[in-house]
This record gives sequence, structure tokens and C-alpha cells, in this order.
Amino acid sequence: MFYCFGLYCISIIKCFYNSPLPFWVDPDIIPIGHCELSYGNPTVTQYNIVFFLTYNVYMYLSKYSANQNTLLVYFLYFLIICCSLLMTFVSAASGRTYFNQTLISVFFSFSYLVMAILLDDIVLILSENIGFIVRQSRKYKFLLLFFCIGMLAISIGAN
Repeated sequence: MFYCFGLYCISIIKCFYNSPLPFWVDPDIIPIGHCELSYGNPTVTQYNIVFFLTYNVYMYLSKYSANQNTLLVYFLYFLIICCSLLMTFVSAASGRTYFNQTLISVFFSFSYLVMAILLDDIVLILSENIGFIVRQSRKYKFLLLFFCIGMLAISIGAN
């Protein structure tokens, strides 16, 4: 749920920010490989590395694990940092994004990761209260429905 909402936030930010990709501006830059035709800031690739991988390592190997292997967790965090740095430089060197776009993407993804970790317990309690069996949870179901309809209306309006 956090991942999908983060992708939604990235799409909205891209619509408002309208940051061009390098090969749109400079005809001398020939991108290597397949390049998306969406705006460049923030990039989904950095979001996947910084948020998705780190969140999964944290949730499955740290927070909800019966026996934690701290050496493995720290090694995986180190690999994620190395992959993020490598992707930052490779994206800039290959002409896929500007360097500042990837740095902003890393900042957004890390900020969103911290927010998701801090709100995880609250979202877990709310999702348990919204259970379809519980009769008194109808209020929460309607609030969730109206929230989703509002997000859909905003996304249609932004496009």
C-alpha cells in the first residue's frame, strides 16, 4: 500500500514539476538503452531502489523477523546504498536523467521511507479496524472509499 501511494505521489510531482530529460533538451545526447517518455523528476528507478528495497529489508528482516541476522541486514543496506549510488552515476552518465534529478529522487524516496516506517503501526491498526467482518468499521470503510475517490479525482484533474 505504501509503495503504490508513493508511485501515485511521484506521478503527481512529475505532472507539477515538468522537469525534462537530458535527451529532450540537448540533441547531442543519445540515450543508451530504453528511455521512458515521462518527465524526469523524481525518477521511479531511484524510488524502487531507495524506498522499495530498503522498506522490504526493514520490514521482513528487521521489524517482523523472529530471529534477526544483523550482519545480513547491514550487508543488504550496504548493497542498497551501493546500488543507489551506482544508479545515480550511471543514469547521469548515460543521458537518462540529470544528476540533480536523481538526487532529488533519492531525497524524496528516503523522506517517504522514513514517513512510511513511522506511520506503519498506525496504518496497521487502521487496516485492522477496517476489517470487513467488524460491523462498527463501516465508518472507516466509507472514509477509505471517499479518500480513494478523492485521489482518483485529483489524478484525473492533474492529467
